[in-house]
Amino acid sequence: MRGWELREACTVLAFFVLLTVGLLAIPLCIYWDTRYAFVTLAALVALCLLARTVHERQRDAVLWTSLTISLPVGPPTEEEEHLLRRDRRRDHNSV
Repeated sequence: MRGWELREACTVLAFFVLLTVGLLAIPLCIYWDTRYAFVTLAALVALCLLARTVHERQRDAVLWTSLTISLPVGPPTEEEEHLLRRDRRRDHNSV
């Protein structure tokens, strides 16, 4: 079994948090003002989207830095080739 990446862990955690908040929001709407439940849910969704965006930009920045650093020196090392192939596969699978 392979290790969990940050993106996968955040996605699973966000799913369970949103599911829990969603299950709690229905009873809270009865006893609590509906606006607060919607604001809480919207804030959690925005937080999850922000975390995912930050992670993707960080990954892109690391890839760009590794490519620009390796250009003047010579061809990519085996580790860089492995990272490039992995990122290409991930980008291809996400389409």
